[in-house]
Amino acid sequence: MSAAREAVPVTYDRTLTLNYDDEVGQVVLEGLPCGPAGEAGLSLADGIELFFDCADGRLSKVLIEAGEPGNLPAIGESALAAVASLFGAKARAAVQRAPSTDGDPLTVVAEAQIVAAMSRLARLDAVRFTSPAADSPLWAVEAAQLARQAGLATRVNAEARRALNALECVDGVSLAMPAAAADALADLVQETEPELADRLRRGLVGRR
Repeated sequence: MSAAREAVPVTYDRTLTLNYDDEVGQVVLEGLPCGPAGEAGLSLADGIELFFDCADGRLSKVLIEAGEPGNLPAIGESALAAVASLFGAKARAAVQRAPSTDGDPLTVVAEAQIVAAMSRLARLDAVRFTSPAADSPLWAVEAAQLARQAGLATRVNAEARRALNALECVDGVSLAMPAAAADALADLVQETEPELADRLRRGLVGRR
């Protein structure tokens, strides 16, 4: 195992407790509870959401939908894939065996930089939605950059499109957003919309 994939403290003790609640149809991976600043949530895929402490950014809880309450767990493939990608194959297997692993401690494997980016994105969302300037394209650009660091391609595309829609027109980018933000947005859409990226960069000519 490379150093980048060694177990890192996604909570203070590298351990989450797996709980299965058949009354609500959820698998819950719990770390230390959030403090008085509250929590910020981030959806990774259908049926899985992470919660981070708003003050120190640590991962506090993971909620995974497990089908209809009272029935055997039926966890969606997208949620299981997200668990495996973030925490490793052992975590996925433990979640799949939720009824028999209820209450067990689960040592997880995660990449520190990815978890940190997810934490910052979740906390950005929490602040953004209460901001009087929530529609500013600058929020979307920053969210897209964090989503890219976190490996959330769908979120990257959604935020890039949101930023573009917030601009009155690409040709007026010099009036709508700072050069650094417009340049970052061009980088984000370069692969999927190269012509649009070129138009954004042309709007930066003379502003450097």
